[in-house]
Amino acid sequence: MAYRIRGQELDLYSAYVPEVHRGRGYASQLILHSIHFAVLHGLRVKANSPTAKHISGVIGMALYPDGY
Repeated sequence: MAYRIRGQELDLYSAYVPEVHRGRGYASQLILHSIHFAVLHGLRVKANSPTAKHISGVIGMALYPDGY
């Protein structure tokens, strides 16, 4: 999981799972836990990776053109 925290923003820009473990939902779980962490700490989530954007949409987070 690659991310950065800048001020009050959690930028999720990459979720990598080795090929042998793909398709089991590990990246999704990493992203869900990251979003949960952000909410608990009052951070805005910037979903830059395709997986983060997908998960954000699935759980009903509004995404704006700049990724927020």
